[in-house]
Amino acid sequence: MPTLTFSYECLRPKRANDYPHHEGSWPHSQPAIERHMGKLTDDERAKVLGLNAARLFGFDVAKLLAYRAADAGGK
Repeated sequence: MPTLTFSYECLRPKRANDYPHHEGSWPHSQPAIERHMGKLTDDERAKVLGLNAARLFGFDVAKLLAYRAADAGGK
């Protein structure tokens, strides 16, 4: 019997955060992400948590990541 291989790359899922609604996971987002996405690779998790949406809306992902790295260096 053929096996179906699930690919997150194919589906390009996204995660939304609609703070401050009480049904959200904030301020416990990190444990919620681990609980729901613990089996994903870091690359897959990054895509679900923002990169897929950034690409969908045509953001310059390389520029955003460079800005984030520069900002993190100053803290």
